[in-house]
Amino acid sequence: MVAIDADKRIAAFGANKIPPPPSETILQMIWGTIVEDPILKILIVGAIFVTSLGTAMCPSEGWLDGLVIVIAVVLVLGVTAGNDYSKDRKFKKLLLMQSDKKVKAIRGGKKDEISSWDVLVGDVIEVSTGDEIPADGLFISGNRLVIDESPLTGETIPVKKSPDAPFLFSGCQVSEGSGRMLVTGVGSRSSGGQIQELLNEAQSEETVLQMKLKVVAVLIGKVGVGAGILTFLGLAIRWAISWALNEEPHHLSCGNKASSGVLLQVALLAEYFVVGITVVVVAVPEGLPLAVTISLAFSMFKMIQENCFVRHLDASETMGEATCICTDKTGTLTENKMTVV
Repeated sequence: MVAIDADKRIAAFGANKIPPPPSETILQMIWGTIVEDPILKILIVGAIFVTSLGTAMCPSEGWLDGLVIVIAVVLVLGVTAGNDYSKDRKFKKLLLMQSDKKVKAIRGGKKDEISSWDVLVGDVIEVSTGDEIPADGLFISGNRLVIDESPLTGETIPVKKSPDAPFLFSGCQVSEGSGRMLVTGVGSRSSGGQIQELLNEAQSEETVLQMKLKVVAVLIGKVGVGAGILTFLGLAIRWAISWALNEEPHHLSCGNKASSGVLLQVALLAEYFVVGITVVVVAVPEGLPLAVTISLAFSMFKMIQENCFVRHLDASETMGEATCICTDKTGTLTENKMTVV
């Protein structure tokens, strides 16, 4: 097959490569972490209020509390998004390496071993026991060719191929025998490629830990908001009584001596409002997301040491939630059955 013919086939029918799932940029991962974590949302909103009002009331040091909250949020976002971004890139490379397999192709009357990426529509492929079907195709000839189609249909009973049942599907395994096939569909246009693309588009559900943290965050948020409102109301009542009795106002947080005047009273009330916002922020454990992230990262590295590659941090949490473990035992490979213990 000449290069011109190969280019025409690729242009018409595509290449035998399944596009990897779209990767998120580091900024998209950071935004996704913010959207999924309600505790971070509360901390960010609180930091904005505390920093803006604190700076307006006390430009010299009113921004310190907000800065501390921002640093905690940045640490959580950096650890979570950084780990996910690094592992996603490595996982893509690993998937690409695993998809490249050697297949026997017959071109121009000559048998040659080529990469599965180079398989094109119209090629004649020779398969034997243990081989994976590299693309969709039609049975040409063979010696008791039996295919395990469980990855496609879920049926554990192998299917014998013949001129009466000629269809072969990518991703399936040759259980026994050998044969030749004519390639009719490759890449994302094959049955296996279509399934893989659907899996790539599937939306991931919330993990158990995320759901529990969301419940905790909502509860903490309600308690914190309630405490903040009560604190502000108490201070506001005290402020109103003091103003009605013409008592001397207290010192402001910046340390400036209070003097009489409506502007000073308004400034004092605004400072009480900042105190109420601070109570809401303090009620939220800003160290909780970081502690969870660090513990998941530690679990991930422990799994890597056991030769278990982890793409996302929450995979270690999912493994920790497992209640049933499927293990290999005698009969798994020969009978294609798994025993649950």
